[in-house]
Amino acid sequence: MHIKQVSLVALDLDGTLLDTNSEISPTNESILRYIDKLGVYVVIATSRRYEDAKRYQINLPLNTIWICTSGAEIRIIDGKVSLRDERLPKAFSEQVIATFDHLGVEYAICIDGIIYKKSSKYKILSDNIVEIPHIYPVLSVGNPSHFIIIGDTSINLVQSSELSTPLLDNSIQYYFPVDNRQPFPRMHLLPLRTNKA
Repeated sequence: MHIKQVSLVALDLDGTLLDTNSEISPTNESILRYIDKLGVYVVIATSRRYEDAKRYQINLPLNTIWICTSGAEIRIIDGKVSLRDERLPKAFSEQVIATFDHLGVEYAICIDGIIYKKSSKYKILSDNIVEIPHIYPVLSVGNPSHFIIIGDTSINLVQSSELSTPLLDNSIQYYFPVDNRQPFPRMHLLPLRTNKA
């Protein structure tokens, strides 16, 4: 197959485009810029939030399409134009926060590219973390794009039958991001119909 027959190339960041130092190699950068000049769309599909992934924009063609937060967020034109921004409903988010706080689940929420979490032994690696004493008041900022469940114990609690309510089953999907930067397991709760694949 000739490169001219390809109209789109979609790549993940972690474990695919990035090398062992979490960087885009000069060779990969050159190839992506070359295929962009041929008119082939370059798509980055990642579980990372755009705020965490955008540092790689400088290494990619200007019109790269960004599918971030496992599909909840789609951006184009240097990340400045948003085509999709799925959010979890406020009433649902309030119920999840109340349940998580009652059970002692370690979690964070992401609103407009900022991760809000309570102080804990878990440190999420991101430039946009705000540690606060209570999560609930942050919902006044906006609806979350997703929840991040942190650590094995919390993941097991969330997956237990205690949280298997029709609301949870019909409003969200679970996703385990592959990201070697974080030294502990995480699980994302995302809106339905959200998937980077």
